[in-house]
Amino acid sequence: MQKATAADDDSYVFLENLRQYLTKFDPTKPHYLGFRFRPYLKNGYNSGGVYVLSKAAVKLFIENSYLNETLCPYLEFEDVAMAKCLESIDIHPIDTRDEKGRQRFTPYDVDQMFAGALSEELSRIWFMDKPNEVSYFGSLKSKIS
Repeated sequence: MQKATAADDDSYVFLENLRQYLTKFDPTKPHYLGFRFRPYLKNGYNSGGVYVLSKAAVKLFIENSYLNETLCPYLEFEDVAMAKCLESIDIHPIDTRDEKGRQRFTPYDVDQMFAGALSEELSRIWFMDKPNEVSYFGSLKSKIS
């Protein structure tokens, strides 16, 4: 899949795993992949830590919404803003978990995601698809001590 990837400077991506996963997608169709958060938009939005857009999604975004302030208004949070722009042209985040329900993208560090540092209430509010195991790739942020 020809794609564009956005990643924070403190994100880690296992490129071989990402490349292999992306072979499942047709680059001529719009895809918006990442870790889905629940608030702000009906279909959620992908964490700004790492998300991937197919070539078709980038093309539609640039041609139809990027310079249109009505469809793509300025918002403080880049990840929410991108999702709003994409939503305006009917491109939505999809479930990127594997066949066992494991997340492929993770927006928080290990303690927050898997050791219970995030409360059940916060998880319900924020996560579209609650993580249950370590991911294959994404923005798994390690603690440096």
